Amino acid sequence: NNTNVNQLKAGDPYMLLVRGDRTVNIYSNSAEPTATRLRAKGELVTGDYSTTDLSQTKDGFSLIGNPYHAKVDMNSVLSKSNNIKKDVYYIWDPKLGGVQDLNQSGGRGAFVVVELPSGNNSSNSDANQYLQPMQSAFVQTIDDNSAAQINFSESDKALNENPKTDIVSESDDQFLNIQLYNKVSYNSGSTPSDALRINFGSSYSKSSKDDILKLQNIDENFARVIGQNLVALERRNSPAVEEILPLYVDQYRRADYILKFEFSNSFEGDVYLIDHYLETETLMTKLNSTYSFNVNSSVSGSKDENRFSLKLKPVSLSTSNSVLSEVKIYPNPMTEKFSITGLKGQTDVEVNIYTIAGQRIYSEKVGSVSKFNIENFNAEAGIYLVKLTSGGEEQSFKLIKQN
Repeated sequence: NNTNVNQLKAGDPYMLLVRGDRTVNIYSNSAEPTATRLRAKGELVTGDYSTTDLSQTKDGFSLIGNPYHAKVDMNSVLSKSNNIKKDVYYIWDPKLGGVQDLNQSGGRGAFVVVELPSGNNSSNSDANQYLQPMQSAFVQTIDDNSAAQINFSESDKALNENPKTDIVSESDDQFLNIQLYNKVSYNSGSTPSDALRINFGSSYSKSSKDDILKLQNIDENFARVIGQNLVALERRNSPAVEEILPLYVDQYRRADYILKFEFSNSFEGDVYLIDHYLETETLMTKLNSTYSFNVNSSVSGSKDENRFSLKLKPVSLSTSNSVLSEVKIYPNPMTEKFSITGLKGQTDVEVNIYTIAGQRIYSEKVGSVSKFNIENFNAEAGIYLVKLTSGGEEQSFKLIKQN
């Protein structure tokens, strides 16, 4: 309602969707947004500010507002708050989701997990340890045994903080970042739709108590599946044996996507992305850090929430020296032609294509090239098996041909 009468209160959180100025037809979903400036007036809040209007349930989430017209250091705020997690908070970043297009849904922002005390996040967001003026955030209650309370004070104001200059990929800690982009946004250098981070360390427990839960976005969600929970930030031991980690993706808004992998400099072991729909395993490395895939909304396996998993192999089980470890096939699904990349200039690679029934319908030896094109693949629409052999090694891919 009219805020000249129903006044907003500093410190109370609000969520707003701004579509434009008063010229916008709010009854039309195709109305063009307009540049809009919001103005606020009133008395500034000074001195201590506290609230207990929070979830008192274990792992419950609460929306809080910055009561001051100044940046505040959330490390300082949470350190003196009661029964609230101290190592993380959540920001809604409206700039995430990539390129906005009125002709397509999506691109409307996403939640960002901000790690504390560092202020790092895995989404390339500007969010850090400093809560901005007129900004809200989500915090999480620890347990049911005591009352949850947020306490702000004048000493929390970050009046002379230095801009964050550290880059997450330059940390000495072992981690894996995975960002989900729609293809248009990735190609234009825009923002990801969502992101997942896995931290590895001997200090983390094997239980889920170190993990940070996922808050659901209005568009794409990308997370780890751990038991009955979706996790946005997982903290775990480095694997001693091969492990399979299920992933979760839902609410696809586009047809073409890219998963971008980022490894810490000290990362050890091999990471394979398993595509259960295409029945492929792809070794992800710093040089081979992206995986492109297509989502067909009419095919259940293509849009399945559990389509992807990670396979982690420790150093002792590493097979990264395989001559076929970085081979990829694209586009997949395809229509008339596709390419095989990552051949590393091998001279003895043989390509065979089989039907699901096992009938070989294509065979060719590849020369010394890193990329091999197969054109005019005139087989009927369906699923085929592409098998590559070289030096006694073998790699197979599931290929989908469309009309």
